[in-house]
Amino acid sequence: MSTLIKNLQGLLVYIAVAYTIAYLMDIPVILKIVEMKYVPLILAARMYAPFLAVITVIVLTRKPILRELKELGIRLSTKNLKYFFIGAGVPYAVYALGTLYAYLLGFRVVNPIAELPLAKMFGPITVLITTLVGTYVAAITINTAFALGEEIGWRGYLYILLRPKFGTTLSSIIIGTIWALWHAPLILFLGYNYPHHRDIVGLGMFILICSVWSYIMLYLREVSGSVLPAATMHGAINALAGLMKLTVDIEDELYSMPVGMLSLLASLTVAIIVATIPRTKVLTSSSK
Repeated sequence: MSTLIKNLQGLLVYIAVAYTIAYLMDIPVILKIVEMKYVPLILAARMYAPFLAVITVIVLTRKPILRELKELGIRLSTKNLKYFFIGAGVPYAVYALGTLYAYLLGFRVVNPIAELPLAKMFGPITVLITTLVGTYVAAITINTAFALGEEIGWRGYLYILLRPKFGTTLSSIIIGTIWALWHAPLILFLGYNYPHHRDIVGLGMFILICSVWSYIMLYLREVSGSVLPAATMHGAINALAGLMKLTVDIEDELYSMPVGMLSLLASLTVAIIVATIPRTKVLTSSSK
């Protein structure tokens, strides 16, 4: 059996397991069988469906699990430590650029925490800065721990499988599409990220966003040889999502941040900058 066929089988198994686990977890949420207070726990556990899919593929290939996980990028060393922190900083650049573009386009930009009691007590700028620092700490700790459950699949297994054959750009589109469609039930049935667009429009925008983010994450994966910088970027996106949404006064999330047109333009700007940086491969895993 050719390596290509083996890889295709592995990809199909991975997608089937990752999607099945996640979609089954979506059912009680969509049908409102569980209480709302438990939904965040389900969504957090859902993030480890890709990890379980990777484990399934490894077990079926009868390879040592710990060795394979290390090869897929669960590693951190002094040589790539800086990318761990850079990854978490990327969404802040997207946030700043998105806010700038909003201002230039004439949208109303506000301090997202100005109305909080603490902001009135200590000053909105002071509290905003403190909040941004707090989100960064969350991004590189608890948020990274949860995001790693996805990243070992998206920027770990899929990177190793697709990058040698399709290159960075096409791999980013493929991975971004798989990543976005993995969220499809949440978007279409619950309005996740797009409460005004529970349809193909919202899903299409999310595919675009995930593809651009994947391009940046694959760069971090390639130069660091680790999925952890991609996980910190993913974690920071989740940490900043609330602030992004409240910073620009646009009712329709399709045009705002963190998953609308402003975010897409800002992320594309970062991706274009990344594309100009020479790719010096550091600690990259060998392709399977």
